Amino acid sequence: MTFIVTILTLLASWIVYLQLKSKIQNGRAIGQRVVLKYADQNTTIENQLPRTGLIKRKIAIGKTENNFLIKLDQPINYDNNDFDEIIVKHRHVGRYIGSKSEINVHLLLPKVELIKDTYQVDNFSHVAWLTLKPE
Repeated sequence: MTFIVTILTLLASWIVYLQLKSKIQNGRAIGQRVVLKYADQNTTIENQLPRTGLIKRKIAIGKTENNFLIKLDQPINYDNNDFDEIIVKHRHVGRYIGSKSEINVHLLLPKVELIKDTYQVDNFSHVAWLTLKPE
């Protein structure tokens, strides 16, 4: 029984640590200049990268709140559409947007105008995996 309690306590501590880390790193993301580079999944967008931009704000998509709108310095052209605003979200637990190091992110391209703070999952196309690092 003591072993189970110890494991549950360690697990709870780890969850609290990750939530705190996410909150701190995500908190410093707004206003951060970043570089986006191609990582994997969709080679048709590879020639559009790297791109630089500014993290403008956080939005909610479905049940996830740690999605960030980036205003690009130069638009990405994908499927004959230009995107000067994109959404990124972290790919791996423990590696969060706002980090001082390079992290892996999902690239989401909007199907709607980005004027609200809350959207549905089907308002975006998941296009590729990128790396994001502070400029």
